[in-house]
Amino acid sequence: MPQAQSRPGNTIRPGLLRAFVVVLLLVGTLQVGLAWSEIVSSGMDIQQDYIAAQRLLVGGDIYAPIQPAEVAALGVDEATGFGMRLNVHPPFTALLLAPLSLLPFPAATLIWTLGCVLLLCGLVYLLAKELELPLPSPWWQIAALLMLSWYPVWLHLHLGQFTILLAALIFGVWYALRRGRDALAGGLLAGAIVLKIFPVVLLADAVINRRWRMLWAALAVTLVLLLIQTTIGPRQWPEYFAHVAPKNAAEWMNSPRNASLASIGMRLFVGNDEVAPVFDLPSAEPLTRAALYAIALACVAVVLWRRRGARDLTGEYSLAGSTRLSSYCSHWARSGSGCARGRARGGGCPGCSRC
Repeated sequence: MPQAQSRPGNTIRPGLLRAFVVVLLLVGTLQVGLAWSEIVSSGMDIQQDYIAAQRLLVGGDIYAPIQPAEVAALGVDEATGFGMRLNVHPPFTALLLAPLSLLPFPAATLIWTLGCVLLLCGLVYLLAKELELPLPSPWWQIAALLMLSWYPVWLHLHLGQFTILLAALIFGVWYALRRGRDALAGGLLAGAIVLKIFPVVLLADAVINRRWRMLWAALAVTLVLLLIQTTIGPRQWPEYFAHVAPKNAAEWMNSPRNASLASIGMRLFVGNDEVAPVFDLPSAEPLTRAALYAIALACVAVVLWRRRGARDLTGEYSLAGSTRLSSYCSHWARSGSGCARGRARGGGCPGCSRC
């Protein structure tokens, strides 16, 4: 008779496990507390969204440069703070944070931070349960608490980013699809699209697999959200696509801290103030970028086509969700102190909106 698979809890004393959970809980609480205190004192990324939300409620321009008086009103030290000086996020982020902007900045960011932690714990529990992983209590709690000390998660909490929320929406799409609830999946995907735009590529899965309810639900909810935003601020989405997004992309394109696919051609053929190009041939950069984009899109298309008809989309949606918790904000990962040094000498980081 084959032996039953052993579970983690069968080989470790329960008392030791409980002690380990307590230690991880204390360490995680410390991590979250330090991240939140840094937001309160320095503003970080969420500063732009909070101020944009405040402006949205009074009919102001959410994309006008952030003024020192607005930063000071948050309790952030403008001289030493690292917060964004310009809102570069899609308009929906201001609408999303509008209710929280009615609260003082410390209270609003505390709620946001704790909400992200709860979402992360929920994701771990949901995945363990849905994939039938051998993670009985307290092992899934241990996994969730360990993630609080994982650098990408710590960085998200430290900056006050939307990454965990976006990952939760994408994982929610996957969860709904596994239960045949295509309309709910489409609605969640719509939320992800207006939040960060790039999840629109996941609509290709709906088309290839003829998930028409998911497709129409995603398009309908996206349209409703856009209409709500347009009613509040008719110029916000046009301004974002026409000016804000292209300008932000141009600033970051040539930054040595840009870790995106587009930066490869810039490293090879253009360079910047800090790094010389390998080949001084700027005319080759646009062609290289176009070729890299074409290769990446072709790879995505091949994967989606080969996986057409598959009911279990764990790989596709897990990859899309987990990328939001891995390689992003390399600028902050590498150069937070660089911003401070740049301001001290009256300059700033090349291609940095914060300086």
